[in-house]
Amino acid sequence: MAFVLGIDSSTQSCKALLVDAGTGEVVGEGRATHPDGTEVDPRAWIDAMETATAGLLEKADAVAVAGQQHGMVALDESGEVVRDALLWNDTRSARAAEELIEELGGPAACVDLTGSRYVASITATKLRWMRDHEPENAARTASVLLPHDYLTRFLSGGLVTATDHGEASGTGYYSTRQRRWLPELADRALGHPVDLPYLAAPNEALGTVAASVCAGAAARGTVIAPGTGDNQGAALGLGLGPGDVCVSIGTSGVASAVVEDSVHDSAGVV
Repeated sequence: MAFVLGIDSSTQSCKALLVDAGTGEVVGEGRATHPDGTEVDPRAWIDAMETATAGLLEKADAVAVAGQQHGMVALDESGEVVRDALLWNDTRSARAAEELIEELGGPAACVDLTGSRYVASITATKLRWMRDHEPENAARTASVLLPHDYLTRFLSGGLVTATDHGEASGTGYYSTRQRRWLPELADRALGHPVDLPYLAAPNEALGTVAASVCAGAAARGTVIAPGTGDNQGAALGLGLGPGDVCVSIGTSGVASAVVEDSVHDSAGVV
């Protein structure tokens, strides 16, 4: 019998579900709320995750985090938070999105490179906003993570700095066609080179939960899986295949479909 713990760190709350991997039976669950607003101290997500997983993490043989996408978590050289994370629904970087599209040669060129036409939710635009409006914070930023990456890093005791291809695809500095980082686009947005997380394969084991996080899980050797974005997690959970479409009505509305090849829509709809 193996237990797996899924953690969903969404915009409004953190939910945790402990499941028997063999039967699919839910054997435990927890929940905690997140602060309101479109910029949040990411350390509040850790507090919520610890509350939601209390009594569950030490029983898990493996754990993975699904998180709200696109959010900018800026860290300094010591791994400390530089400023509150700008969430996907923070629109202050709308003008920065337009500027970056122009710099890349227009919408078609932007989409050809990254698979997305930049809008304010895209992480790269938030880096550009910080460069222009908070140059001291931009200068201090040595690495940038997404919300779920930050929580994965915490679970490992700071030893693992990684993300997955699904989350990376929403940053604006990743090629959905080539399945690799485009670090030069992150550097362009922020104004200087910045470290990006290791890109993990879907079934890669990234390490184990640190004793400083949960002694019981560390003793058990609880494996940390890469996790992903909440929308990709929903597609995986539903077992979507090519031709299937999922419509999700939550904090935002999302329609997603599974296709064989990377889609590049210069109109920005996809």
